[in-house]
Amino acid sequence: MTRNETNTTPSRKAEQLMNTKTLCRGLLTLTLIAGPLLSTKASGQVGLPVGGPQGAAPRAAKKAPVDPWSRLDTLIVRLEQRNGIDLALSRELKEVLLVTPGLLGEVPRLVRGGVSLETSDTLIFALEDIGSPSAQDHLVEIASDDRQRSMDRLRAIMALGAQAEPTPATLDSLWSTALLRVDRQTVDLSNTALLSLGIAGSALRHADSTEYAPLREGLVNTLLSANDPSVRAMSLKAIGNLHDASLGAEVAGFLYDDSAPVRASAAQSLGMLGAEAQRPLLTQLLVQEPRGAVRASIVEALGKLPPDTESVDTVIDRIRSERNHEARALMTTYLVRHLSEFEQARGVLEYLTFNDPTNRVRILASSVLRQR
Repeated sequence: MTRNETNTTPSRKAEQLMNTKTLCRGLLTLTLIAGPLLSTKASGQVGLPVGGPQGAAPRAAKKAPVDPWSRLDTLIVRLEQRNGIDLALSRELKEVLLVTPGLLGEVPRLVRGGVSLETSDTLIFALEDIGSPSAQDHLVEIASDDRQRSMDRLRAIMALGAQAEPTPATLDSLWSTALLRVDRQTVDLSNTALLSLGIAGSALRHADSTEYAPLREGLVNTLLSANDPSVRAMSLKAIGNLHDASLGAEVAGFLYDDSAPVRASAAQSLGMLGAEAQRPLLTQLLVQEPRGAVRASIVEALGKLPPDTESVDTVIDRIRSERNHEARALMTTYLVRHLSEFEQARGVLEYLTFNDPTNRVRILASSVLRQR
């Protein structure tokens, strides 16, 4: 079998078969028309003019309906020509898939068939946007198929996490992927699945779904039972995606973890959760934390919580001596954002405008001069 034969898709074969049948019908029609005309000419009789009797208007040819499988193939070709990026074609693709649900099953085959990453992204997004149980099943098929490219599997996992109404099969698939960490590829898939579970959990929480409580419990148990610091760090971020402030106490204990990345993830999670009750602890640890990257995460978390005098004053006292550039930039942004409420920040911002060693901080701080 040649390469071309191998790459012939079922829908393409169907189109070829239809073209063959059309050709045969055309030849038969020509024979039926030409035969009598030839015999009439041979006998000396004049045949009827094309279009029917004299003076009659020509009949309009009926337009044959477009086979949806052929239409899908045409759309894929056009998307490939446009590097997979065309809003009108994306809308048309979704319309074709909605009108002919049987085509949803073609998407995993097309993605696996070697289309560009941009086109496969458009196909996967169409399934994500449709969001029906069948569409989610085919996203699961892509995500769990180790013959698919890693990027396509990652994109399908993210699409599953973005579902407003994730099915039990979707949640089961995400959990299966999240708990499988064998090599670099599966670790990447696992991390993405954990984050996607958090996003899906947020949708379930807002919908008051009975599926939320077991998902929340599962993420907390994954965090508490993880010996691998990277799993703890990713689980904390996944919990942050739930945006459930009641989990603040569970997360706060990991601000004392032996691993700096875990402590940073715990701080980020508290900010994402909106755990205002943990603001005093974050403020305290901003002074005590020895690692600059973790301090940056603490300031980032404080920036997502309502400010108070203690947190603002602590940032003002700390910012001049802060050696981590990212932390100092985040502190500057924090003070600028809350300057209207805490005027005491103006002096240090003016100082940073002229004296900070980095352009980024000087530019951020200089905005106070425009607020006079």
